[in-house]
Amino acid sequence: MDCETNRNFCSRPRLPRPLRLAGVGLLAVLATPADWGYIAVFWVLCFGVFWNRPALRLASFTAVGVVFYLLPVAGEVLADPSALLQYGYRLGFLLPIPLLAAYRGVRGRRSAARKWGFYGFYPAHLLLLTLLRSF
Repeated sequence: MDCETNRNFCSRPRLPRPLRLAGVGLLAVLATPADWGYIAVFWVLCFGVFWNRPALRLASFTAVGVVFYLLPVAGEVLADPSALLQYGYRLGFLLPIPLLAAYRGVRGRRSAARKWGFYGFYPAHLLLLTLLRSF
């Protein structure tokens, strides 16, 4: 982290590196049964480590996705190309890259309507997807 651009970060006491690594490992294990599991932990870690280096942030996002999300099924797809139909959705992790690349560190407009609109949208779209799945 860069102390010149974020003084609050540098004024906080830091845990020793082995303790921080153990904490990340523990979070990865605890997150395994979740939707994105340990992959999300590594993505958040990469975003935090490379927060002020956009190119490295995107490269680490892509590398974590490829190593932990695509490579586990690559052998099966290479052995049987029709398996791409089963695992092709995994390429979707690449879709946010243009949005992440466009971010310049400036917060967008904020309003109560947007805030509560997003809070309402998330459960509403999950409900809609659940209903569509049941038919």
